[in-house]
Amino acid sequence: MRITEDVVKTAAGTEWTYSLDLPESIEEAVELFGKDNTLALLNAGLKVKKQAIAREMFKAEKTREEVEEAVRGYRPGSSKKSMTEYALELITAKADYLNINPQVKSQVIKAATKKDYKSVIEILKDIEE
Repeated sequence: MRITEDVVKTAAGTEWTYSLDLPESIEEAVELFGKDNTLALLNAGLKVKKQAIAREMFKAEKTREEVEEAVRGYRPGSSKKSMTEYALELITAKADYLNINPQVKSQVIKAATKKDYKSVIEILKDIEE
């Protein structure tokens, strides 16, 4: 077991610190909790993570289809870049092009302001410099 310090906070700002012990491997979790309970714990945590992804995307006014695609594609520990990261990298890489093409620059700014990173990617992905 791994012992770590954890902090819990209330909405009012009060916080407490306590020691938290967690298994260090799947095998240890199965030994401690059994296969069914280990799977239930994994699914509970995965559900919370996927709900957070869905919540943020719905707040950004994404469609149900876009949300479901992102939730299906989520892989813990994945090195896959988020749509936001990819869009920002494209903006940086295409900065010179955007500076000499004000109409495209305006489209990108409007989409980015709305956090519509999918549109930013669509606008910039095929531009050759």
